[in-house]
Amino acid sequence: RAAAQRSFEIYSDLGAGESVRRDRQACAYFCIAYEVAGVDTGEHAGRSALILEKGDDDLQVSLEKETKIADKAVIVPIVTQLLGAVKVLHDKGWVSGDVKPANFVAYRGTVKTSVKAIDVGTTVRRGEAMVGFTARHAPPEVLRGAATTASFAADMWSLGILLATTSG
Repeated sequence: RAAAQRSFEIYSDLGAGESVRRDRQACAYFCIAYEVAGVDTGEHAGRSALILEKGDDDLQVSLEKETKIADKAVIVPIVTQLLGAVKVLHDKGWVSGDVKPANFVAYRGTVKTSVKAIDVGTTVRRGEAMVGFTARHAPPEVLRGAATTASFAADMWSLGILLATTSG
């Protein structure tokens, strides 16, 4: 319950939680979150659940399927949306702590692919102790153990790694 509730509180603060008035900008970059209290069956009986809107694939899988990833018409809208998601977090004082393709879901449309952030499990307030990073996307100071508090700079490094590996 604690993890689902904490995640829902973050989504709500961003304006993407179902129980709050939705923020158009947040909803453009984050999946809408629904908190379901008291699941009543199976191994999760009595627990709360966090349910997110469904996309087609995570961004990593979507990019592997995309044949024209070097095409600016494909990559520019995706990059714009990735930047927008990180900006929404930072504008509200949050640091993702794990910006990577698997933490974004892709929606393949007839004209373009759009992406939204889905995982806030490592998200903390700027200046708080970091929860975790995926080594491949972690900034050098995190890997060396020199950085212990969450910073916008760490997210930007991870976003840079994601963009560099995404664009071929």
